[in-house]
Amino acid sequence: MEELSVTEFDREIGELELPDLKMVTPDSSLYEAILYFKDNRHGLVAIGTEGKMSGILTEWDVVHQFRPGIDPSDIKVSELAIENPVTLNSENTLYEVMNVMGRRNLPAFPVCNEDGKPLHIFNTEVLFYYLTSFFKDFLSELGTKENWDPTKAVQSFTEGFSYSETMSDDSSIHQNYFLTPFSRIPSTKLVKIDKSASIKDAWETIVEQKTQALVITDYGTKLVGILTPRDIIQKVLAKKNEVNLKSSVIEFMTPNPHSLMYKHPVGYGVNHFLKYGYKHMIVVDEDRIPLKVISLLEIFSHLIDKIKLN
Repeated sequence: MEELSVTEFDREIGELELPDLKMVTPDSSLYEAILYFKDNRHGLVAIGTEGKMSGILTEWDVVHQFRPGIDPSDIKVSELAIENPVTLNSENTLYEVMNVMGRRNLPAFPVCNEDGKPLHIFNTEVLFYYLTSFFKDFLSELGTKENWDPTKAVQSFTEGFSYSETMSDDSSIHQNYFLTPFSRIPSTKLVKIDKSASIKDAWETIVEQKTQALVITDYGTKLVGILTPRDIIQKVLAKKNEVNLKSSVIEFMTPNPHSLMYKHPVGYGVNHFLKYGYKHMIVVDEDRIPLKVISLLEIFSHLIDKIKLN
């Protein structure tokens, strides 16, 4: 049986392998940041000079504040920057960081060293790969569920399931946590749009609904794709004004995304994240009609809510 002692959450994040923080000057063009986001998955860039950070810019800011049809080369990063951003320190523990991430619903933060200099990034990927490293054998044995039959039974806990079955005391997280059904994970509302919509309409829906994942359906039921801010950055913004915003969202979405049933265990989703680099999993019913979208951050928030740390 694989377990993760809660003492591991006392580990300082400076002990982990963290991505380097990219810093650009306030006068840098937004397009420079877009190209960085296109080629990197770290989630944010710092804005400042000579190692002093005045703000940050995230993928979310780019997609939610920048408006279609404007040349990003004409926009300075400072115009969209978050001033006085929340930062982490290398001495912060994993437990402290998980609480901050869950409370603020942010997937990435700059990390300052002992001298207060911003050098690294802590994001959901760092946390994800660290936590799952303790359950390699169990997750490997569980595998993925890319093709499933809705009529067959699935390996998950029943309605009478108690978390005491997975954690006999408060000192460790048991591997069976990953058998928790997706139905138990709270999530934000499902946002969807018909495949007949234009990329402009889809982009505006993401902004208006403040969502990280837009589900694309046929007649509101059949799942045909998913559109994320990263899709918009890579396939629209990185190409500047070469894209016709009246084009169908089908040309820009990730088509035929994997999905799992609400009664499937979250371990399958975790393995999909590991194998394909997903940040979201679409949860459907027996008829494969989308019910909700679960993010890595929401799984972590649920996990930390189920453990007690001294």
